[in-house]
Amino acid sequence: MSCVRRIVRIKRARYCFAFFILLTVLGCFSTYILLLDSSTCQCSSSSPSPSLRETQQQLQETTTRQSQNDASNDVITDASPSRSKTNQSYKLRSLITTTSCIHHYPLLILVASAPTNVDRRSNIRLTWGVDSSIKPRWKTAFVMAQPRSQDESDVLLKESDTYGDILRIDYCDSYFSQTLTWQIGFEWATRYCKFSFLLRMYDDVVVNTMQMLTVLKDPDTPQARLYMGRVASHARPFRSGTYGVSKAEYSDQLYPPFCTGFAIVFSADVVALFVDLFDVVPPFKLDDVYMGILAKKTGIDALHSDGFEARPGPEEKCTGMTERTLVRLGIVGECLFHLHKDTILNYA
Repeated sequence: MSCVRRIVRIKRARYCFAFFILLTVLGCFSTYILLLDSSTCQCSSSSPSPSLRETQQQLQETTTRQSQNDASNDVITDASPSRSKTNQSYKLRSLITTTSCIHHYPLLILVASAPTNVDRRSNIRLTWGVDSSIKPRWKTAFVMAQPRSQDESDVLLKESDTYGDILRIDYCDSYFSQTLTWQIGFEWATRYCKFSFLLRMYDDVVVNTMQMLTVLKDPDTPQARLYMGRVASHARPFRSGTYGVSKAEYSDQLYPPFCTGFAIVFSADVVALFVDLFDVVPPFKLDDVYMGILAKKTGIDALHSDGFEARPGPEEKCTGMTERTLVRLGIVGECLFHLHKDTILNYA
């Protein structure tokens, strides 16, 4: 009888051991699948990723919450550093990369770029994007959403490992998700960097970095509460077309004054102030208008500068930049190298 009991015990132990091995194998397999799935963004217009779907729902709720905010008509004039520095919001949790700044930079540059724009990012690094000084005066980082294929993801991962200047965000790329891109970029800047000014821009813009620093050091340039760019005043919402906004999304007849989105400069205090408002002022589908809405909420006036050149004609597009030029839109490829060479000669 005792022999039978021993046999039963041995069989039970074997079954338990086998069951344990099975669970371990299944767990490892599940982990591999999750890692594989997170490396690329499998989404389409008919099936957006969860975080993008969340963004779209938030944008649809803009009107109700915006009306409530406008009704209060409060003006917020001071940021709350404790909240932006210590509380990790859902937006920052969407950040895959947590690269930190090594130095304090007079100018931090965030460039929104599509995952496939590898050549544009490479050309920026080869021209104005990197300051090779012992004590760098500016730092450039590229902000982008997830690629839509495994091959693109592999290329982007290799680029990120090579240069260490890419901030990857865990949602699929979309034009109307740019507001979320900048929210996360600003939160990253306030948490992981020390800087005096921040320039947010797109990857088809050339920056005259030396002239930009000169202007920012000028005593006539505000060192705080600065929101500067090419200001659009009395702009009316389009109710149809690519940039169409329904009255349900925005009911006013005019947008508040805002800096057009290809390039905008903010002082560090304004960046922190805007970050604290991201959970108060709901996102709006047009990212540059959204910045104007935040500026209005904080009582900050948009400062116009002619140095932000929007769309120069074909004949002057690739001609040398003047002392007035801070940034110029629509500059890529050989034109970028030509303008950068002229800029270097001017400051030699």
